[in-house]
Amino acid sequence: MATEVKYIKDNNIEQLSHEQNMITDVLKAKVKSSSGKLRNIKLPKYIFFRIKDKSTLLISIKEMEATIDGKIIMKNPVCENMQEDNAAFEGWAICLKSWLACIEKVELTWDIPSEITLKRESSEQHYNRFCYRVMRFKEAYKDWFGISDENKDEIVKFAKRFSEIRNNAYSKEPEHKPSHNGFGETDMEFAMANDFDTIMKSYFNIEFIDRQFPVGLKKADKQFFTGGLSAIDLWGSKDDVLSIIELKYIPKSGSKNIKVGIISELFLYSCVMRDIAKGVIHEPSTPVVKETEKLFYKNANNYRKVCAYMLANEYHPLVENKQVFSLLNSNTFSDDIPVSFQQCHYIYNETTKQLSIAE
Repeated sequence: MATEVKYIKDNNIEQLSHEQNMITDVLKAKVKSSSGKLRNIKLPKYIFFRIKDKSTLLISIKEMEATIDGKIIMKNPVCENMQEDNAAFEGWAICLKSWLACIEKVELTWDIPSEITLKRESSEQHYNRFCYRVMRFKEAYKDWFGISDENKDEIVKFAKRFSEIRNNAYSKEPEHKPSHNGFGETDMEFAMANDFDTIMKSYFNIEFIDRQFPVGLKKADKQFFTGGLSAIDLWGSKDDVLSIIELKYIPKSGSKNIKVGIISELFLYSCVMRDIAKGVIHEPSTPVVKETEKLFYKNANNYRKVCAYMLANEYHPLVENKQVFSLLNSNTFSDDIPVSFQQCHYIYNETTKQLSIAE
């Protein structure tokens, strides 16, 4: 059912929407010029973009009143799934700065969640994760990314709370539940970790390939980030290099879940794994079930590099840009444990059950 949204916090929404449309038109023209194709590019409805002084991109995330199924609720993307376009500020910051040559700086501002919003299930955990993402994104791209004056204290307070943090662990090995509507992303993930493990190990230069590494952080044995299915799709390692893979499977027919949020997901996962290797995030307090994860925590302090891959059979048109990865790889994490980002494409033939991977 379509969601009817009523804005409640800004009197200049109409002007912001006008500027948003202008940016969208420029992006469409640039993508068409680059690819030769007219692509349907939409900017999210809960984030607003404005170019200040011709060189600074202002990203504003709004808390709004929304009508869903006849019920009025407060919606704030900072308390929602980071892979959704409304919440993926890292993806938009990277993509827009890469495509719009005039942008030199990016500044983020957001509405701090209301008490009503934070009381909703998992909202507080989502917001903790959002603050962590902002903190690490600022650390990684401090030369061009900034936080608005009204939000800086929020991250300072979060940084003080981010201590004595542990990762979570599954009580049993994650099961493979085949998709009900034909071959799906979960099936592709399982196949890559099992049927195509030789191909995966060879291409990504890893000694083993595993799936579903949990990243639902805890503090004092309580969920600090969202738990449940919060996990890295695929991962492996060789020597002192840790490799993580964010997988997307886009079916030929039906709805296409193609989002810039893949950048936000991969950035978060790389930061969490880097922080575990640095000893900032500690191993779970509960027993670790899987042998590969036991080995990971045993050797965590020995990892000296994180390789972060996105692997999909189709990408959002704004992600299909070499400048995106040049910008991602300009991060300052090289001071201790560097993080490199790479885009990979795969082709899977459901009929012949064959897989091929390329950059």
